[in-house]
Amino acid sequence: MGRLSTDPRAHLEARIQNRTEQNQAGALRHRLLSLQHPNLRRWVEQEAGQLALENMSGVPMLEYCSRNRLWLQTRLALFIELCRAVDYCHHSGLAHGAIGKDNVWVDTCGQIKLQGISWGLLRSAADTSFLEPPAPPDCSQDISALGELLYLLITGLPSLDRSNGIDYRTLAPSRAVIALTAPHLVSPPGPSRATLARRLRGNLDSIVLRALSPDPRKQYPSVDELRQDLELHAAALPIKTRGPSMISLTHRTLELDTDQAQKTI
Repeated sequence: MGRLSTDPRAHLEARIQNRTEQNQAGALRHRLLSLQHPNLRRWVEQEAGQLALENMSGVPMLEYCSRNRLWLQTRLALFIELCRAVDYCHHSGLAHGAIGKDNVWVDTCGQIKLQGISWGLLRSAADTSFLEPPAPPDCSQDISALGELLYLLITGLPSLDRSNGIDYRTLAPSRAVIALTAPHLVSPPGPSRATLARRLRGNLDSIVLRALSPDPRKQYPSVDELRQDLELHAAALPIKTRGPSMISLTHRTLELDTDQAQKTI
């Protein structure tokens, strides 16, 4: 008959391991509940103490834009909301890692909701010490994913499938809407491809290609800088990526005036 171990060191190590696992689980739970942003689908604590995602009704962002025939400016406004949610995650020490058209929804109030924050994602990003502040995450993958989603949002292309030999990281969106004939999953905003290409040419081409750049030195260093350029473009101001240009600024102002006039008709 075997004997139970009476080594006090074994009991102490087992208790330490158990306490460590409890601390880790508690820290992960705290991080999930602490992620509070209006454009982030939140985790909530139920009566029994269990965690669950908040109830939400809505549709994927691309479907929402297609169904409502949203103009380019409105699509960009939704995308700027998404950038704020992703930037919040990054400042919370968390890189999302799975941003895509299936994880970005618009709820019944017309508000962006980023999904995909889970236990597994937090565990993969956790430090060895769960009591220390989170380390700065590597944001480059999220910025590239945002660039791809923005490409789809403003061109109406169904995907950036590189199996056709096209490297979308170097093909400007304004050229893509003219050159490619693939069926569209979401309706491109604007009356024609030629008009859409004209609206994308310049600022939006530069913003998308910088976000998609495989060179970290050329890519946006943060989601916040990507958002700032989009807001500057929406306000008809020179973006930081291209620098001031009176020609592009005047052209952009005329586009905004035309869009506004068409919306009021």
